[in-house]
Amino acid sequence: MTASERRAEARSLQRFLVRFEDAGELRLAFTENVSTEGLFLQTRYPPPPGERVRLMIRTARGTQVQRGTVIWSRYNLAHPTAPRSGSGAGIRFDAEVINPAVN
Repeated sequence: MTASERRAEARSLQRFLVRFEDAGELRLAFTENVSTEGLFLQTRYPPPPGERVRLMIRTARGTQVQRGTVIWSRYNLAHPTAPRSGSGAGIRFDAEVINPAVN
């Protein structure tokens, strides 16, 4: 079964600036894709699976706050000094978002 077959909702490629707190520090990240059920958070420092997160997502309509749970995370550690391209986390929203553009 492929990842797209496991998803109940289609994902939309959308890039938004996101702020979230991790281990007491405010981090910056970007969305890579978004659906009504969750998003992929592209970040150098992905939070661990199971962690609850509060996301402040900047959209054209202003900042939207969503809460969710980290379902999975991955690190790209190709080289210690290289940017962690591809690192991030899959987040499931606590409540379904009506519009994949994160309202």
